[in-house]
Amino acid sequence: MLLFGELLSRMLRPCTITGRYTVQIAASEKAPAAWKLIQLFIDGASVATTANSSLSYSWNTTNVLKGTHTLKAQATDTLNNSSIGEPE
Repeated sequence: MLLFGELLSRMLRPCTITGRYTVQIAASEKAPAAWKLIQLFIDGASVATTANSSLSYSWNTTNVLKGTHTLKAQATDTLNNSSIGEPE
């Protein structure tokens, strides 16, 4: 259950990709306070951060080991409430 609103994400569903893949994340406007941070994590490591309500990240998979990888996004508002989204 999310703490507030809904973290909308158009992220990877189980599939095979090679080369570059664009990950796009948009935080809904339903937060009780303004958004202050959106972060994208791949395999637990933060790879992109923005202070805007949306984030676009070009993931170059060329040097990534073959196998399963986990993508998560976290949005934090100015009251320090946070919400985590995963691919649908």
